[in-house]
Amino acid sequence: HHPVAGLVLEATFTSIADVVAGMVPLPGVRSLVRLGYPSLSRMPRLGAPLLVVHGRDDEVVPFGHGLRLHD
Repeated sequence: HHPVAGLVLEATFTSIADVVAGMVPLPGVRSLVRLGYPSLSRMPRLGAPLLVVHGRDDEVVPFGHGLRLHD
């Protein structure tokens, strides 16, 4: 609700469900995740400059999450 000069995302995920699905490759596992944090779905509404910082060797959140958020 407050204007910001920009947004910095550091090693973040597209959603928690996406991270869990990558770690536990079982059908329907996304439906078991209660916490959303749907970062990717919120990106189109971002009205500020964006900086995404993500290492290629992250063992928890794959680098592709950062790429998808940037795109």
